[in-house]
Amino acid sequence: MPTDYRHLFDIPRDVAYLNAASFSPLPNVTAETGRQAIANKVRPWELPADFIQRENERARTAAARLINASPDDVALVPSVGYGFATIAKSLEIARGSRVLVLAEDHTSPVLEWHVRSESQGFSVETVARPADFDWTRAVVEAVSRAGAAPLAAASISSVHWADGALLDMTRVAEAVRQTGAALLIDATQGAGVTSIDVAALDPDALVFPTYKWLLG
Repeated sequence: MPTDYRHLFDIPRDVAYLNAASFSPLPNVTAETGRQAIANKVRPWELPADFIQRENERARTAAARLINASPDDVALVPSVGYGFATIAKSLEIARGSRVLVLAEDHTSPVLEWHVRSESQGFSVETVARPADFDWTRAVVEAVSRAGAAPLAAASISSVHWADGALLDMTRVAEAVRQTGAALLIDATQGAGVTSIDVAALDPDALVFPTYKWLLG
């Protein structure tokens, strides 16, 4: 396995760049793709009539291959937050039920439920950060907590946005499935670096962008 990736980036030998978690440099291949995209917009009359549709299908096929899905399972949306807003509009959340989210998670899988909860009559339950950072156990316990309101959905990140903790989504999916609730996964921090198999997990929705580990 190679250990030197410098040649894949435009990083001079005398530069050690350490801020990749916040503002990573683009790989050369991504930069070239971006330049080509700009060139296409400069002279769009030279593009074939089906260019946009073909590009969309390329993206859907690539995304499907990454998560073991069919291209027909994939919808293209402008952002992860937009994806969860679309999901929220298509789900019927019963009054008196609850939606699980993670404490300190990114706003994308969380905010839409807070916006809707009062008017639709459901509660948003925030799973507190466990002292041992075992988010999987904390979520599974919250799913089946005795005396809690019926669970309508779990809307969570597969890798926690704030601390990088990896959740065992197989265990989470099994627990959520037993309640009949919807499982909604934000895979922003996992797509491209962790194995994702939606055929096995069977979530109701899984959303991820290309700008993170896919180096878009």
